[in-house]
Amino acid sequence: MSLWRGSTTGCVYIKSDGTPWRPSFIFAIIIAAAIAVLDAPEEAVYNETFNVGINEENFRVREIAEIVAEVVPAARGVRPDGGLTCGAIA
Repeated sequence: MSLWRGSTTGCVYIKSDGTPWRPSFIFAIIIAAAIAVLDAPEEAVYNETFNVGINEENFRVREIAEIVAEVVPAARGVRPDGGLTCGAIA
């Protein structure tokens, strides 16, 4: 989905059926996590994997498109299968 294109052309291209999940994140959380890892003893973090974020920050592609449509009133959705036109997010 191209949010930039939606804000500049009025068309949000949804390259799926809208059901895939996409995480969003807050840079401050990622930076805080990186600092915490850098400050931690090496033996506590070496070769470990960390998930950063919260489930409440995950959205379906369709939900993001609907948010864009609210924020950018001229934006409309288009799916690559040709099922929709630039006339509506449906």
